[in-house]
Amino acid sequence: MILDFRHKINYIFLLKEGRMSMVRGDNNIYVKVNIEKALLGLANAIHENQGHYFIAETHCELSYIPITVAKAMFTEKKLWQSVCEAVTYSMILLWKENCKLVGKGAYEQIKEVILDICSQPEEIRKNIKVAAYIQKRTSISRTSVMRILRALKFGQYIEIGINGKGVFIHKELPEKF
Repeated sequence: MILDFRHKINYIFLLKEGRMSMVRGDNNIYVKVNIEKALLGLANAIHENQGHYFIAETHCELSYIPITVAKAMFTEKKLWQSVCEAVTYSMILLWKENCKLVGKGAYEQIKEVILDICSQPEEIRKNIKVAAYIQKRTSISRTSVMRILRALKFGQYIEIGINGKGVFIHKELPEKF
């Protein structure tokens, strides 16, 4: 399932069950992964944004409401301050996620993504194809990703599971590569 905000979607969605990822529409880089129990498209109630889409990572259950109905309800129930606070909180989370990768070298980006993978619940982590996941989150070439992962494995910093799924950190990853 894909919620493609690059095409005018006039709804706000409530993700009740499952996990989705937010993806930039211009280069298909995953901005935020494993989003759970969230309002999707809420910022569109304030300002139309057609630069991204959401893709289901698992089976998802969604509810939705037209933006025009939501806006009327926000006004009637005097909820605009709460809406702005929710949107601001989401933007701060996206900004923090962005700061982990933007302006960093290939190794630093890969290190951040490995740490992100390791912070995921076990059930998710063990099914992540590490190299492919890194490529989804960055614009680093497959050759460079594999070279850095191979060096980290050789240095006994990490272990990658069968078929490239899952990663375990044995010792603190080096600051520089």
